[in-house]
Amino acid sequence: MKIDDVEERGFGRRDACKACTTKIPVMADLACGNWGVPPEESHRKTFVEVLTEKGEQLLRNAVEGGFVEVEPAPEEALKARDRTAAFMQRLASRWKERLDPLRNATRKERFDFYIGVLRRCIHCGACKEVCPVCACVDEDAKCMALYDETDDHIISLFNCIRILHLMDSCIQCGQCEDVCPVDIPLTLIHRRFSERMQRKLGYTPGMNVSEKPPLHETALIWGEEA
Repeated sequence: MKIDDVEERGFGRRDACKACTTKIPVMADLACGNWGVPPEESHRKTFVEVLTEKGEQLLRNAVEGGFVEVEPAPEEALKARDRTAAFMQRLASRWKERLDPLRNATRKERFDFYIGVLRRCIHCGACKEVCPVCACVDEDAKCMALYDETDDHIISLFNCIRILHLMDSCIQCGQCEDVCPVDIPLTLIHRRFSERMQRKLGYTPGMNVSEKPPLHETALIWGEEA
């Protein structure tokens, strides 16, 4: 079956993956996959793009160790890979729109939605534990200082702080939603807030692991003043 047909039935990739427009991991050392490999050879070949010096050394070591054999990708394979990537990016944009029930909602409807789903929070902290971009530790984390199961605000302060805290750095991986025991659509919520902030800042998190988010220094200053 085609993956499109599978996903139309509610199976296939996670929602975060469906809506992700970074289809080739250009921030990695090596990008490996089957795009660009002729279908009749996909069982024995993998397309490998070398993106860093470390990636080049890893591949060279594998070749010298006799674990893999390599050959240059022909021009047609490069074009086929680019076509597939472009198609998948368009598909991701369509999925992002389909997976957003708030795209045509009024401000009141959006607010009511956030209240309704975030009220389910039981303050277990699982979302924070699995978040790959949250660098806080318990003793200095504002969200953890407000981590209180007795919090009866209309939207818990824990969630408010996390939403604001991650607006410049959320990579929309969906891990927070995967572990949420009460099925809060955290990927959607963080995406709706973070994408607007990241467009304003002209910054895409996760594309350069050595680059700090734009609000990093501001956060440090705030912490020192507090």
